[in-house]
Amino acid sequence: MALFWIFDSALDALLFREGSFAKNILSPRPEEIWMRLLAIAMLLLAAYTRVIFVARKKAEDALREREDKYHLLFHNSPVGIFTYDTHLQITDCNDRFVEILKSTREKIIGLDMNTLKDRSVLPSIQKAVWGEEGLYEGFYRATTGPAEIWISMHTAPVFDSAGKIKGGIAIVEDTSAHRQMEMSLQRSREQYKNLFNSIRDVIIIADMERNIIDANQPALRNLFGYELEEVIGESARIFYAEEAGYQFTGREIFEKKESTEGKILKVDCRRKNGEVFKGEIFALKLLDEKGMPIGNIGIYRDITEQRIAEEKLINERNFSETVINSLPGIFYIFDDKGKFVRWNKNFEKVSGYSAEEMERMSPLDFFAGKDKELIEERIREVFTKGAAIADATLTSKNGQQIPYLFTGQRLATANTSYLVG
Repeated sequence: MALFWIFDSALDALLFREGSFAKNILSPRPEEIWMRLLAIAMLLLAAYTRVIFVARKKAEDALREREDKYHLLFHNSPVGIFTYDTHLQITDCNDRFVEILKSTREKIIGLDMNTLKDRSVLPSIQKAVWGEEGLYEGFYRATTGPAEIWISMHTAPVFDSAGKIKGGIAIVEDTSAHRQMEMSLQRSREQYKNLFNSIRDVIIIADMERNIIDANQPALRNLFGYELEEVIGESARIFYAEEAGYQFTGREIFEKKESTEGKILKVDCRRKNGEVFKGEIFALKLLDEKGMPIGNIGIYRDITEQRIAEEKLINERNFSETVINSLPGIFYIFDDKGKFVRWNKNFEKVSGYSAEEMERMSPLDFFAGKDKELIEERIREVFTKGAAIADATLTSKNGQQIPYLFTGQRLATANTSYLVG
């Protein structure tokens, strides 16, 4: 209509009115002014209506897009989601929540959560309608399905456009697999600790500076007299009788920065009460998963009795060697294969053969002719009858002939028989 008026006014000014066209358009008669104002108002109203329509259309499109995104997120979320009103009645849920409970949507929608069989989740659900966030982590038995699972549930209030709480929303995650893994790890840790503490030798775990991190009980108490809390954080130096022993094990293994093969080291150790004992340490580096050293491991044991037994054995052996080497005649032991296993120094002196040469010789190598045959026969007699005697001449390395009365006595062990003479 406004456009019609403009066209009509222009035509009137051009064809029927006196004066120029521009003057007639720009200088209307008084009775025409209100018509023009009305036309302008209508144009402005039309423009405003168009702007409002476009803005509303954009807002509706944006709202629809947000709702589409919400529904997409709600129904495709990898975690379970459900909403409920202020009476704790479930109003909606996604497929993942149905799957977690092993139930159906029909059984869940409209469920009054005040009637749940497992009420352990209710406090966190109620917090949302009180305007607070809630959290529940634990075991849950479903009401509408057979699920018995470990869950983690977060709840939060939902507000209407006026800012008033109209219900709550809950996000539920099935943590059963994670919980089972945690329980499995816990069992593994307990089994490791039980195994660790069952070992009778003392195991000391220390860092690279040799400060104690862990040790097994009761072995620590039994060997050193310490409680675990007394040694944690202390230097492993407390287990050594002397500083020299501590420095020695450090040079060999514990102070090395690179991975190295473990060693058995013997040092004097000291108990809490000051008592010193003979100790043996299997020393090795503690490695990470990449094989890099991150600490030290020392396995300690008291070898005092073993050392006493070894020293006793050494003394007895030395005594036997002294007695054998003090015999005026020749002494020998060889097995049923004719291999010498022991002899005295006088045998080497008389025969002229060295110890290395004696190891490669047999008893018959010291005889010749009929004496060799006689000795061979008497050796057989010893191993068959138990004893024999022979008069024969021993031939030395330089050919000297020395007459001897040779005796032989059989000595039998579990696996081998020997001739002692």
